This record gives sequence, structure tokens and C-alpha cells, in this order.
Amino acid sequence: MKQDEMLKKAEAIQRDTVAYIGMVQPVVDEYNQFRETFAKKAHQVVGALVERRIVEPGKKAELIEKLAADPSQALDLALSISRRVGLGDGLGKAAELGSAAASNLDPFERLYYFGDSRANVSNFDGNVE
Repeated sequence: MKQDEMLKKAEAIQRDTVAYIGMVQPVVDEYNQFRETFAKKAHQVVGALVERRIVEPGKKAELIEKLAADPSQALDLALSISRRVGLGDGLGKAAELGSAAASNLDPFERLYYFGDSRANVSNFDGNVE
């Protein structure tokens, strides 16, 4: 009897294990897919950051590994970049208008007549390059 009880317990454990694996395996597969997709995106993002000279080229591989090891590091990176990149002083101010804008012609007319939308009528010598 003791052996029968042990076999029944072993079979119950096997059934529970199979059920658990059936329940957990899709979650594991989804997580692995996420990590693979994240790693590809990390390559693209870090490449863009290197291209824009936000990240030094020599630190590219290190940053990719860091992001791939812990995806939450991406938020730390975004926070770090947002603190470093500020708005320029010139944003939101009106552009200074030169003398070309003072003419009665609009930019399209100046482009048509003079070949340059910024042309100044007062000093036009008649030659269009």
C-alpha cells in the first residue's frame, strides 16, 4: 500500500507540474519575445543617440548591454537625457526681420522675380544666379 500511495502522489505531482508548465510557459515565451524586441530597439535607440552625439561611440556597447540586462534602465536613460537637454534660449522668440522682409513683395514673389525668397529689392542688380 505504501508504494501505491507514493505512486499516486508522484502522479499527482506530475499532473500539477504539467499544468503549471502549461500555465507558465506562455508567460515565459512572451517575456523572452519582449526581451528580444527590447534588445533590437535598444540597438536602434543607442545608435540614434550616438549619431546625435548624446552618447559617446565608445560607450555604445556598454549602454546596450546595460539596457538589455535591465529594461528599467531605459527610463533612467530617458530621465538623464531629459535633464541634460534643455530648451534653447531662442525658442519661442520672434525672428528678426531683415530688410528683405520690408519690401512690398511676399517671399514667393521675391523668389519668382529675383530667384531668392530673401532677396532685397533695394540692392537688386538685375542678375539672378
